[in-house]
Amino acid sequence: MRHDTNSSPVRRGHKPDLIFHIDMNFVSYRVEYLEKWIVKLAGMGYTALLWEPEDKVRWETCPEVSNHGFTKTELTRLLQLSRDLGLENIPLLQTLGHAEYVLKHDEYAHLREDPDYHDCYCTTNSAARVFLKTWIDEYVDLFGDIRQFHLGGDEVYRFASCPDCHQVSAEIGKIALYSEFLQDVAGNLLENSITPGIWADVILTDPRSLNAISKDFRIWDWNYWDGTDPPRETMVWGRGIVSQEELNDTTENSIPGLFTENGDLRAFHTVPLLRQKGFHTILCGSSRSSGDSFFVGQHNLHGPNIIGACRKAIEENLCGVCVTSWAIRIHPWETQELWLRMAPIALNHPDWPTEKIEEAAVRELVDFSGREVIMILEGIGTTFPFFRLRESGIQYDHLKDTEPPPDDYLTNLVEEWRDTTGLIPKLLEEVERGRTLLRQASEKLGMLTSLSLSKSITSGFLRSLTKASELQETTSLIADAILRYEISRGTIDGIAAAIAQASESMFEWSVTWMNDNYARKITTLLFRGVTEYVNQQLSGDMNDE
Repeated sequence: MRHDTNSSPVRRGHKPDLIFHIDMNFVSYRVEYLEKWIVKLAGMGYTALLWEPEDKVRWETCPEVSNHGFTKTELTRLLQLSRDLGLENIPLLQTLGHAEYVLKHDEYAHLREDPDYHDCYCTTNSAARVFLKTWIDEYVDLFGDIRQFHLGGDEVYRFASCPDCHQVSAEIGKIALYSEFLQDVAGNLLENSITPGIWADVILTDPRSLNAISKDFRIWDWNYWDGTDPPRETMVWGRGIVSQEELNDTTENSIPGLFTENGDLRAFHTVPLLRQKGFHTILCGSSRSSGDSFFVGQHNLHGPNIIGACRKAIEENLCGVCVTSWAIRIHPWETQELWLRMAPIALNHPDWPTEKIEEAAVRELVDFSGREVIMILEGIGTTFPFFRLRESGIQYDHLKDTEPPPDDYLTNLVEEWRDTTGLIPKLLEEVERGRTLLRQASEKLGMLTSLSLSKSITSGFLRSLTKASELQETTSLIADAILRYEISRGTIDGIAAAIAQASESMFEWSVTWMNDNYARKITTLLFRGVTEYVNQQLSGDMNDE
């Protein structure tokens, strides 16, 4: 039984900007798909778009990086459509971490913080600073009249690790080095009255050093796990997700506002701290994030998270709230549309209970009871082994790139699982539970879809859920067959054909939002591991005979 608890009253008279994040990492969108969704988002009530184009634009600063991208003319047309609809365009260029799409190229390897990894720029490398300033100028020229520019800066795992950066950070402090670097690369933005923004996670690893960050920067505080109720565990940046039982007085003293007056953990607890320090803050929830299946997300995570973030933004009088949608999770915006519609409803009606917001969002999409649709989403959003991050080959090394995993990656992973006492039987139990939930949800979805057809109701949302449900069913069968084979060394005949069918089905779906080349690339990457593994086992079985 869910309940809503708001420890502070909702402020009236202010509504934050509502921003949607267009992430192009891992996905090269079709122009017509973006056009359709820009119109949709404006119609829902969004006021701005956060554009993260990465290598999907043909950049002059780094032409070697462009990968199945738009021409500048095509992106300019999309930006103009956004402006015509009253949407603010905000560019995002990662200027510290998540630079895999640049630094993996030999031409830019000299800009790396760590020569053995291609995700982080070196902050004491003057060439890196010149390169980024030049690229920022190209962004500004392309985006035209803008008020804000997001400089990224999150998850900088190797920041300050090279000898020079380590020495400077030892002398002045890590956050001070982080701040000095971003202040430098933002120089032209500030001179032209463009407000730079950064993600909040790095600076929140040391709340005592927040004063090192200039108030010229807008802070984008991302939190994809808190919701509408007091959390039972929370993110302590630099430490990870920590349960309430694990937290102690020392932690509380270093993180002001972690607990409410009632002794509960405070949802989105970093927001009051940032506001107290005088930062203009944008709170970011998510409709697609870590933990999702590649085919559909998790309602129990994203629904409450987005609603809770919107309420918090109103409560704290924030300048904005952003719904991020990280493309490395692959599934399209149609599968997320219910959550995307919840955000403007929650901002307009922050006092409504969660169930009422859900019902209103469902009614905008289909003519059914909201609870029925929520139950379907909850069941379909189950994840299965071999089709999750680092089990499929996607982000196998924690990096956000499209590089294929090494040969035998999945075979070696299964070997590790086999060596872990009882793990494979536990995974099989997980699959069986997930398949039960999925079967119940799929049956309900089939009934609603048939009813919608009889009423001449068409919904991309329902069609996408149906496709996601089919792929979830097939991949659950694949996981089931592989795990049973590993337990009993029985047969997996026919599973190779199922994998090939699922792969082709995913490709046919993907080309409705990705261009053909990229859809094929991502689909191959997603199914490569299980294809190789099953073929090896079948080959071994034949040799045994």
